[in-house]
Amino acid sequence: MSVTGKIRSRTAQAGRFVAGWVEDRTGAISWLARFLNHPAPKGGAWMYALGTTNLFLMTLQFLTGILLLFNCDTPPRWARALWR
Repeated sequence: MSVTGKIRSRTAQAGRFVAGWVEDRTGAISWLARFLNHPAPKGGAWMYALGTTNLFLMTLQFLTGILLLFNCDTPPRWARALWR
């Protein structure tokens, strides 16, 4: 076995170990597998996918907005100018 093959084998083994560790403690791997393998309806598959995408993007915008709210440091003189 070549050096590259050994490294690839060890990396795969480490990945399986980490995935097993996360699954044992949180159950996130099985939940994610169930979520990703959920069948989409045949007639409205595009609307189903677009609705899910829309929900994901709105949630992402909401969460990043909260992070910006707490981490944005506005100088006091700018803050006063905004409220005039």
